[in-house]
Amino acid sequence: MTKDTQIGFTWLDGAQDGGTPVLDYKISYADNGGEYTTLEIGVTAKTYTVINMLSGHTYGFKVQARNNFGYSDFSQEVLITAAKVPAKPAPPTTTFQRETVLIDWVAPDAGGSPIKGYRIFVRQNDGVTFTLELDNCDGTTSQTIISDTQCTIKVSTLRDAPFNLPWGAGVFVKVLAFNSYGDSELSDAGNGAVIITYADAPVSLIETASARSATSITFSWTAGATNGGSTVSGYRVNSDGALGVWSVIADDIVGTSYTATGLIAGLKYTFRVEAENGFGYSEYSS
Repeated sequence: MTKDTQIGFTWLDGAQDGGTPVLDYKISYADNGGEYTTLEIGVTAKTYTVINMLSGHTYGFKVQARNNFGYSDFSQEVLITAAKVPAKPAPPTTTFQRETVLIDWVAPDAGGSPIKGYRIFVRQNDGVTFTLELDNCDGTTSQTIISDTQCTIKVSTLRDAPFNLPWGAGVFVKVLAFNSYGDSELSDAGNGAVIITYADAPVSLIETASARSATSITFSWTAGATNGGSTVSGYRVNSDGALGVWSVIADDIVGTSYTATGLIAGLKYTFRVEAENGFGYSEYSS
């Protein structure tokens, strides 16, 4: 069995034994194209395992058979690299970037053979199924993704089939590395990103007529149907100042009502409200 510090190989006897049975074998080797030297003599089985090799080095091996007349010519050379599949990667991280999600991971131990690429799997909305993502994060061919060990996936891709992630969903990802010897184990799931968007605009803005005075107007509203995946932290009130010129007159309002004061009696004022969440401000209410 060959791995990063061990090489195993086998061979067959030649067609002729020279008229006397084969007694044993001599194995010679060379390290990374160097000179051949004897590794072991007196080997009786047609299989051999070398240990304590240098990971990533390519070794050459030749075998000779011995009978009562002496050693045969060398076998053909076989070149074997002390390597195995990459180690299992650590869980990746995901970071929300408004329109995209950054997926980032650490290159695992390559196993003695250069990592040739990565496969990135994103969890669907069912909370179970992880699907290979190739539209944004094709780590099998993109040299940038391979060298940077990160990729960026569009939020619109995550919202669409087959992932179908709703606003407010966490983005869970697994990654595997592969080299010439095969695929690593799939990493455990990593996350960190929650995809969000603007909250819906407040609705049902209405004056509390019983609270009106000559210089103040009180009104209330109802939160929009969805918060965009992020809790609404407050509201911002805009007024036209009775002049048709809009400006913000209050922000960071906790609750769904407000009293505008210092107004001029007899003028007609118009108000509108925005909701704020972790993404920003919603559209204006009616």
